[in-house]
Parts: sequence; C-alpha cells; structure tokens
Amino acid sequence: MEFEAVILAGGESYRMGSDKGLIEINGKPMVLCLIDTLSPIAHSLWVSTSNISYIQFGISLVTDEYTAIGPLGGLHTALKKASKEHVLVVSVDAPFVSEECVLKLIGEEELETIAISKCAGKSYPLIGVYPVSILAKLEEYIEQGKRSVFGFLETQKVKEVEFSEQYKHCFRNINTPEDLAEIQG
Repeated sequence: MEFEAVILAGGESYRMGSDKGLIEINGKPMVLCLIDTLSPIAHSLWVSTSNISYIQFGISLVTDEYTAIGPLGGLHTALKKASKEHVLVVSVDAPFVSEECVLKLIGEEELETIAISKCAGKSYPLIGVYPVSILAKLEEYIEQGKRSVFGFLETQKVKEVEFSEQYKHCFRNINTPEDLAEIQG
C-alpha cells in the first residue's frame, strides 16, 4: 500500500534547549532515525519545519501556513500537501518508531477516520494516520483559535490502534536533556 509521511519538526524545543530533530542519538540526528525508517516504505516523505538546516538530509521541507500553533500547523501542512487519501504523521521527538509499527498503523487506516497509536494506556496522536478529508474541519478548528491536538481529535472519528508493551520503546519521546541522558546512559 502506498502512503505519504511527514515528520513534524517545527516545534520550538523549549524544554530541550535546541532543535530536537538535530540532536544526535548514538551518533545519528533524531530526524535521520525517522528518515531511515520511513524512506524505504513511504511513497513520499517530507519534513515540516522552518529550519533550513534540515535540507542537509536530502528530504523535502515544507513550512507551515499556520505558524506558532504547535503540531496542528504541521498536520495542516501535511494534509494540504498530500496527494494520497491518508498521511502518516510522526513527531521528530519519537525517533524509535519502527517500520513494523508504521505498517500496523497504515494497515488500520479507514476512510474518514484518524488512526492514532496507543501503548501502555497512553495515546500518541502524533504517531498516527490522518485522512486528507478532515482538512476543512481542521482549518475551521484552527480558525476558531483552537490549538489542542486532543481537542481536535474529540471532534473527529478516531480509532486508537493498540500496541502491546513490547512496542513501548517505539513511542519513547525525547523532549528534555534528562530524556536524552536516560536513553544514552
């Protein structure tokens, strides 16, 4: 099955202190971990960011039409750019997402339904598959001044794709220097 994917790397990285996607884990920038996982299986792949430093990875970059609104801006950009019916969205701070997890998510896509990951009782909306058909509803939500990803999901048909505990490492977010030290320690 062909699918498109976007890596959301437009955050301010306040807690980390520098652009998370460019921080290295085991000698490799976090964004490159995801590029290496997604490139072989995605029909097309791009990074949603305003940081031109990402050009070094040889991947298409897109900037958000709606800026300073968090991940909804990147999601909007991805849905607007997409040529397929669904887009896989992965946050750059989740560098351990595996091909197996991605393929399971893609296999759960349904028309008009958002498929998000769930593992160990926690939902991960920024590791999910979004139908392009929700674009107008997302724009309306953003135009109302709303910024919450979970708030938007409450207005949509959502399917949580359950992953067993053995996949917990795939959903490990790296948001702070402490998170980074923990995985490198």
